Amino acid sequence: RYGLLRAKQGVQSAGRKFSADYGQMDESEIVRISSHMAGSLGLVTNTLETAVTQCRDVLIQRQLQACITAVQGNTAALLAAIKALAETGRISERSKCAMFLQPVLSTLQAIIDYASLPEFLGRSARMGESGRKAQKEVQAHAMKVVSATIQFLHSVGGLAEGRSTASKKYLNACAVALSESSKGLSAVLRSHAPSKRRL
Repeated sequence: RYGLLRAKQGVQSAGRKFSADYGQMDESEIVRISSHMAGSLGLVTNTLETAVTQCRDVLIQRQLQACITAVQGNTAALLAAIKALAETGRISERSKCAMFLQPVLSTLQAIIDYASLPEFLGRSARMGESGRKAQKEVQAHAMKVVSATIQFLHSVGGLAEGRSTASKKYLNACAVALSESSKGLSAVLRSHAPSKRRL
């Protein structure tokens, strides 16, 4: 499921560049985008094919096979539109790429939702007292990182837009706070990580 989510995010991120207001796109960039998309969608197909071979339920196998067919069909239509864009460079072809991108994203989301059904998620792990204590400690340090990040971005945005009187000294203090909180979170995560001897 995590791999499917990453693949969808990759396709979605690359697909934003087909927007008409993105700016000029040369052929090398178009090729790079199509290669990135093909790689992400290939990962989805490989994941589904692996699931088919490991599944013993015939009905689920049929559904997964249908998902593979849907991904491959929608991907072929999208890549054909991208090829036309690479050959012509016309804005109208970019709008077609954006159009054929939508069925791909819809199919990926349907597959993600299918993989998220309770029958595929297994049982949740039980957490002991030490685990709950470690969880609270990690959450506390993570919140410090979030707070420091918000303050830092707010100060940077204010200075960039000229709507803040924050000094460079304050910006530096925010950066230091972000760095220190990140180091604290890393230290906590390392302290609770399984030792190499146990692995």
